Amino acid sequence: MSPSLFRESISDYEHIPLYVYMERAADQWPEKVAFIDGQRRVTYAELLAEARSFATGLAEMGIRKGDRVALFAPNCAEYASIFFGVLMTGAIVTTLNPGYREIEVAHQLNDSSPSILVAHAALEEVIMLASSLVSGIRETISIGGALPGAKTYEDVIASASRSISEVEIDPDNDIAVLPYSSGTTGLTKGVMLSHFNISANVQQMNQRDEIATFLHNDVGILFLPLYHIYGMFFMIASIAAGATITIMARFDMEDFLGIIERDRVTILPMAPPVILGLANSSVLAERDL
Repeated sequence: MSPSLFRESISDYEHIPLYVYMERAADQWPEKVAFIDGQRRVTYAELLAEARSFATGLAEMGIRKGDRVALFAPNCAEYASIFFGVLMTGAIVTTLNPGYREIEVAHQLNDSSPSILVAHAALEEVIMLASSLVSGIRETISIGGALPGAKTYEDVIASASRSISEVEIDPDNDIAVLPYSSGTTGLTKGVMLSHFNISANVQQMNQRDEIATFLHNDVGILFLPLYHIYGMFFMIASIAAGATITIMARFDMEDFLGIIERDRVTILPMAPPVILGLANSSVLAERDL
């Protein structure tokens, strides 16, 4: 086999907590836009400030290292600050498919045993139906509006009274994320991913000199769901590069093409059905892509 087919190893990998990527990006590029969500723009400085405030709010609600926090929401700008805020407390974030019905929600919540549920108000119906099937959740925090009996994300951030004490993280052994498998052979199963599991993968992506590598000036479009490892990894790798992500809550071809034009998207993480849809589209020649 020709040596040109091999690339040099990038080991030894850096062993760091995942939220360090966000802290570094905010330090280097505070005014750079990290997320575009419709008309909303979130800079790296704003992302870090919100994540820290949310972490403080969680700590004041009793969240400690090793606890679990469930995140049940479609793609939105708050997703990243909640995700990294949980990790800054040393807790574990378990992400739920926003397309789940109440039985599926109840299974994951009962199996992962979170102390706090962070949920989008648009999912109120399924949350209410699942609530009688779930035990152990002490508090609910709502995003995107109000939920009965829940604190709002904005209230948690606004009421955070102090900076969180730094929590010692062992990147190799401390679990960061507990996403659930697709359940093709039965009920979904939690997949325990350490900080290093994911950060090593980010370094494999971003430290190459090939075309798929994230660059600082890239703008990526994210319709892939953030609860899933593909979208989640894309989010973290983009932040590690100090790039920009424009978010879609759900896929729509016209919106997709319009956002590519509007935000001058340079990198597309996709799934085969979307690639086929683009290949068969009759309107591509009319769009400035």
